[in-house]
This record gives sequence, C-alpha cells and structure tokens, in this order.
Amino acid sequence: MGRWWTVAPLLVLTLLLLAACAPKATPTPTPAPAPPSGDLEAAARYFTGLLADGKYSEAAAMFDPQMAAAFPVAKLKATWEEVIRNVGALKGIKEVRLTSEMGYRIAYVACDFARNPLDMKVVFDAQGRIAGLWFVPPGSGGT
Repeated sequence: MGRWWTVAPLLVLTLLLLAACAPKATPTPTPAPAPPSGDLEAAARYFTGLLADGKYSEAAAMFDPQMAAAFPVAKLKATWEEVIRNVGALKGIKEVRLTSEMGYRIAYVACDFARNPLDMKVVFDAQGRIAGLWFVPPGSGGT
C-alpha cells in the first residue's frame, strides 16, 4: 500500500502530460448557407462569392459529375486566379441575367473587377448543378 502512494502522483502527472500533448480536435467550419433550391440567381451569386473568397472546394461541390471531372478544384482555382491576374480583384456583382439555351438554364453574372468588367456565364443543369462555366465579354448574353 505504501508503494501505491508514491507511484500514484507520477501516474497522474504522466496522464496529464499525455492529455496535454494529444492532438486537439479542430472545429469543423460552418459552411455558408447554400442558396434556396431553384433560385438560380442566388446560386450564381453564391458560387461567385465562393470563388472570390477562395473556397474552391465548396464552389466545385456545386458542379455536376461531368463538370467535376473536366474541371477539378485545382483547375478551377488556377482559372479564377488567372482571371484575377488579368482583370483585378472582384469588387462586386452588378447584376445577374437569366436565360436558357439548348435546355440549360444560364446565369450571366456581371462582375465588376478592379480593372475591367467581365461576365461569368454559369450554366445549370435540370437539377441546379453547374454544368458549364465561361468568362465572356460584358453584356454577351441574357436578358
């Protein structure tokens, strides 16, 4: 019994040190709320905001399977960064024009960049997933 009392404090100290050295759980960030289903203007604005915030994985999660295969996160990031190098940082969205072409619903996001305006053409499939993405001259399409 006498030996237990001499070992117990050492055991407690060891356990406390192990607990202090254990990796801490990293809190999972709460993602920004997704736009309401079917609201293409809100979805296009949300997608643009994700790109502007550098949240490329979240933005790519909005892609349909074919778009995801053709345009992985690394390519999306490289494309957005190239746009920023050419026209400057995104200052805001002027408007979103909605139209449809060949069975797809399209949002033309009129982006106000630091050096030049540019429209982002975001093509949505029937399920509201992004099936195409292009950067086009301002006023290229939509109503």
